[in-house]
Amino acid sequence: MGPIYKWDMERLGPILAAFLDDAASKVAKLDAGGDLAVLRNIAHSLKGTANTAGAVRLGRLAADIENTAIAGNQDGAAMLVPLMPITLAELQAALAPIVSRTGVS
Repeated sequence: MGPIYKWDMERLGPILAAFLDDAASKVAKLDAGGDLAVLRNIAHSLKGTANTAGAVRLGRLAADIENTAIAGNQDGAAMLVPLMPITLAELQAALAPIVSRTGVS
């Protein structure tokens, strides 16, 4: 995303803040013990937005959760889903200087 906006942090900050808010909302909806079809849909959506934003680790984990749900592997989902809030928190911390510099929180 950075090259698209020529690394203009004033423009990137609000976009990244919106992405983080959206990602947090999706992560909060993940339920490893719930319906695997719902889990797959949420993980698929998160995978797309994360990869678009350049959040490769978050996107990869979402892809793994999606694939686990597609395979019907509830135990695998139970192992992977708890990693998502941790991965998101690391991303939020890494992007905090960019997001806070533009006055967006």
